[in-house]
Amino acid sequence: MTALVSTSLFTNAQVDKVPLTVAVAMTNPTCQNYNNGEITLTISGGFPPYTFNGVEIAGSQVTMGALTAGNYSIQVSDVSLASTSGEVILQSPQAPQISAIIGDVTEFGGNDGYIDLMVNSQYNVSYSWTTQEQIQIAASSADQTGLVEGIYDMVNLHDKGLDNAVCCFGTKNINEDKLRMLSIQGVEEVIIFFDGDDAGQNAAKIVKEMAERVGLLSRNVALKDTDPGALPLKSVQTLKRKLYA
Repeated sequence: MTALVSTSLFTNAQVDKVPLTVAVAMTNPTCQNYNNGEITLTISGGFPPYTFNGVEIAGSQVTMGALTAGNYSIQVSDVSLASTSGEVILQSPQAPQISAIIGDVTEFGGNDGYIDLMVNSQYNVSYSWTTQEQIQIAASSADQTGLVEGIYDMVNLHDKGLDNAVCCFGTKNINEDKLRMLSIQGVEEVIIFFDGDDAGQNAAKIVKEMAERVGLLSRNVALKDTDPGALPLKSVQTLKRKLYA
């Protein structure tokens, strides 16, 4: 006895079915490096259940959350092995363009430094300033006034390999008691590295005299028209070799 198996029913179903389609809704991250982007896929047509990127899903909708900016590959198939694929691109907003006009302190121990910040952004921006200096700042304002010399010089030197730099948090904070503590801790010499302008070098002269009074050897590094916070990597490495050759 011969059995005849007909495939006409399956063939008609394949021909008559609604094509498999995927509608994509996406939400881009709201800021650079944020992970609050989202992609939602709504699947229709074909023969459920559906498979999304190799995993069978319940229903016809998939949501991927907590996404950063980037390219995301999508592949959807049904039980008849019909499939569709594509790529969804999430983009983060363009980073703000930031520049600043910086006014250095004009005299030893002064507090007339300022920062005039300029921000170019397609979105509204907010500001959050912090400082370790013993001064009051307008934390949420774009610009700052009434500033003393800050910690940035030390951070720049450490980052570039001169890792025995110590921040004085404003030249006015240095006194003989603090220098004497360095001597007690075993320091034999201090190398003074302030801004190269008149205010910085006048302060360096005063500190050098204090260091000598407490028995510390002292040297002054004077760089014309620059300061420690502005030195590039190559200059810091050259300075280190000269100081400790």
